[in-house]
Amino acid sequence: MNKQIETISDRDVSTNNLCVDIKGLQKLLCCGSATARKIGNDSKAGFNVGKRKLYKVDIINAYLESLIEK
Repeated sequence: MNKQIETISDRDVSTNNLCVDIKGLQKLLCCGSATARKIGNDSKAGFNVGKRKLYKVDIINAYLESLIEK
C-alpha cells in the first residue's frame, strides 16, 4: 500500500497549537503567504529549526492584540 503523506490541509490548525509553519500561519490568519510572513516577521515570532521556519502562536496572538489596542 502507498503511504499517505499528511499535508497542512489534512491537519487542524488552531490557537491551541504551540507553533505553526507558514502554511499553518496562513490558515490561522486566513491570509496569503506574503501577509502571513509579514505578520510573523513583524511580531518576531519566527524561529528556525534546521531549514524549517516556525512561528509561535502565542506571540502572534499578543502582537495582533497590541495592534487592535492602538
